[in-house]
Amino acid sequence: KTDDGSWHFILMKVERPSQTKKIIAELQEKFEAANLTVQVMDWKQAALSYSGTVEGIGFIFNLLIIILAVVVFIIIMNTMTVSVIERTSEIGTMRAIGAEKKFVRRLFFTETVFLTTVSSIIGIILAFILMSVFNSLNITITNSIAKMILGGGLLRFTPTFKIIILTIFVALAGSIISNLYPVSSALRITPLKALNHGGD
Repeated sequence: KTDDGSWHFILMKVERPSQTKKIIAELQEKFEAANLTVQVMDWKQAALSYSGTVEGIGFIFNLLIIILAVVVFIIIMNTMTVSVIERTSEIGTMRAIGAEKKFVRRLFFTETVFLTTVSSIIGIILAFILMSVFNSLNITITNSIAKMILGGGLLRFTPTFKIIILTIFVALAGSIISNLYPVSSALRITPLKALNHGGD
């Protein structure tokens, strides 16, 4: 028998986080069947003020990353456009000797995918080096509010395989999308236009 005026809590860690909602529903059903005034909830609901603050800060960081990514992809598009202009004679020559539009398109996309993949791998390697150096410093914060937001006093980076794959995928997808306009410009180059460009 429980006293309605008192409260206790039990923390549980599930082996499969994907089944959390199912476990909560099953436990709540059992407690109701036993006429126990027990409420089952996940950690976000139990610590709503904390989780709300963390999610809000995470949203701001994600928004900043998205804005930065858009700027980077615009720079990539501008760089590729300049590259197409500089290679007008080369593209026109390839078209003159029989290269079809799909060959030119495949050439630019292959180049983009290769450069993006190599750059992403180099960036990930450098990131791991910098993270190892940062983690070795064992930087600890003492501010209670900052500790609550960050989930602890010790600052450490712990990348996951999922994040690495997602980063490479986003970089590839963004580069390909940024390459659409430069490639369409390349496909409009004719041998005559290339000769006129070379004469200028």
